Amino acid sequence: MEIEILSRETIRPTTPTQPHLRWHQLSALDQLAPLMTFHLVLFYPINGGDLSPPPHRETVLRTSLSRLLTPFYPLAGRLRKEGPPPHGTATVEGTDEGVPFTVARADMDLDLVLQDDRYIPHLLILCLELVIYFK
Repeated sequence: MEIEILSRETIRPTTPTQPHLRWHQLSALDQLAPLMTFHLVLFYPINGGDLSPPPHRETVLRTSLSRLLTPFYPLAGRLRKEGPPPHGTATVEGTDEGVPFTVARADMDLDLVLQDDRYIPHLLILCLELVIYFK
């Protein structure tokens, strides 16, 4: 399977985080929990049920993500650890740096990829947030 990266960018919130919300203190339970990452891959057939061209879909996804990051401001921030380990405190700084957004195109049919699990790990390795259009 050949995957072509079409674009990579960082999506930022539509409005900046308010100054009084700039620092989000993590609870003791949050700080004791193991570190987890969130992988999100969205699969779209190029000529699927949506009749709009792919660039329109990308614009809708970018706009929606940007709007979502405004009320969920910690998602667009960065984790900061202050103090010596293991007793340092962790906070999320509302830096409004945003989240990565990548668009790619694959040379396979979406049905084949979804039926064969061996392709999924290869897609997840490429990047964390990925929109792939299949032929």
